[in-house]
Amino acid sequence: MIDERNPYAPPPDSESLQPVPEPWLSNLVWRDGDLLVVGRGAELRPRCFVTGVDTDYSTVIRTYWQPRWVYLLILMWGIPYLLIAPFFRRYLHLKVPVDRDLLVKRQRQSRRGRFMAGYATLSLAILLPNFEVAGIWFLPVLCGLSLVLVIGIAFARAPLVGLQIERIDDQTLVLRNLPRRCLEGLHPWPQE
Repeated sequence: MIDERNPYAPPPDSESLQPVPEPWLSNLVWRDGDLLVVGRGAELRPRCFVTGVDTDYSTVIRTYWQPRWVYLLILMWGIPYLLIAPFFRRYLHLKVPVDRDLLVKRQRQSRRGRFMAGYATLSLAILLPNFEVAGIWFLPVLCGLSLVLVIGIAFARAPLVGLQIERIDDQTLVLRNLPRRCLEGLHPWPQE
């Protein structure tokens, strides 16, 4: 049967019309119980790290990890922490798949945060030169606008995906508390 619109079209039962799914190779991504183990240079499965749904969108996460005992140094007035922690930090740049709706929501939240920070900065810039004239009401307004500035910066800088890192070494990254669907079909980790 020939298609009257296009006489050169292949028949509808042709195998060429069926899309060939590209297999995802997980030779550097494993599971270890409820943990996801990612090897150096691995490409992650296109499955959202927050919701567990398949997605075509991703974002780059830049963060760091340090052993838990390093945080105890904060209790010593923070100075030992500032001096010792940089030697134990491991930095991470990872391309993480995320759901499109989450990406849009995060961009909206970041825009709101930048607006809040800009509004607070502009208001502070207008009020600070008039400090002598303002009177007693100026202090609560200054504190309120400073709080809005800090909250706006926090909203604008908040990460899209909060990775919960169990540990990092030279060859592997171990993540915890991911959706079960992200761990489905992965091979067990061949601990060496």
